[in-house]
Amino acid sequence: MSNFTQYIGCFHIHMPLKYYNVFIENIANEASKSNLNFIFLSPHTPENKQNKQDKQKYIKYFQKEGYYNKLMIFTGEEIDECSDKNHIVAYGPKEWVGKTSFENSIPIINKSNGLMFIAHPFGKHRIFISNSNHCWNKGLIKITGIEIWSLLFDLVQNRTLFTLPYNYLCFPHNLRGPNQKTLELWDEYLKEKKTIGIAGLDIHKLLSPLSILDIKNSINYKFVFKILRNHILCKEKLTGIFEKDKTIILESIKAGRLFFANDFLMDSSEFFMGNIEENKTIGDIFNQNEEIILKLPYKSYIVIKSNGKTLWAGEAKKYKIPLKEKGFYRAEIFLYNKPWIFTNPVFVI
Repeated sequence: MSNFTQYIGCFHIHMPLKYYNVFIENIANEASKSNLNFIFLSPHTPENKQNKQDKQKYIKYFQKEGYYNKLMIFTGEEIDECSDKNHIVAYGPKEWVGKTSFENSIPIINKSNGLMFIAHPFGKHRIFISNSNHCWNKGLIKITGIEIWSLLFDLVQNRTLFTLPYNYLCFPHNLRGPNQKTLELWDEYLKEKKTIGIAGLDIHKLLSPLSILDIKNSINYKFVFKILRNHILCKEKLTGIFEKDKTIILESIKAGRLFFANDFLMDSSEFFMGNIEENKTIGDIFNQNEEIILKLPYKSYIVIKSNGKTLWAGEAKKYKIPLKEKGFYRAEIFLYNKPWIFTNPVFVI
């Protein structure tokens, strides 16, 4: 039996700041209905070109984090340098830090012992007339991790105005998984340092005129909270006291004891990757020539990556991985030929 307790949640969730009091209550209710344990909110840093007081006006948003019944809400932001490119989903400071250079904002986040994830590093789309480019071009910097699988860009990337209606009707059965370039970028970061991979929703509240077009009622918080989810494996159980539990969640994320999955395809909570005693798992350090096991609730197609290269691929429900080389090992798992589970690595010394 595993020595870890699993908690499930979502990252990269937007909302209109003007009504943050109402929306946080609404989002908490929807997340609870979707059986989540935590969510990380990340509205864009308020624009301050016309109103220089916007950042101060919405400063109380950060005070809204805490427990909402049994759901934990963390209040962060999506920061940028006043550009469509190079966005970071950040958590930690209790002030707005975006709309300035990363040389200014990153030290503030580090000082708060917070989290920083590169958002949608290869995020591009052209739905209407012009191209939208939200890619990352800053190179390797000191961050917590990378948003490996973005629900929004999986939905819109390489879509056109003409194909989007069909793809909307097929959503979320047509999700294609993480961008291959993003996975390669992740492996490059992992060669330098532990870099945590997460799934992000990047969902925005549809304005009333647009919500009429959502005939399937599938572009809303309650529905997407059931799709791309992050499973955190904690050594301690949550206590119900927010400050204590915040430390448990954040330290587990930083340790990399996390896998993310399309739980709409199939519930992934019974998945495990670690040693046979189940007291060490993804994110942990193993010795060379040790062996780990990968256990799945259903027979699936498994791809084992070692230092960025495919070590083994095949169908199995349970598979043993000999750790012959130093470096990092992670798994990509497909069910019914669709992307399902992606793990953070184990590390071999």
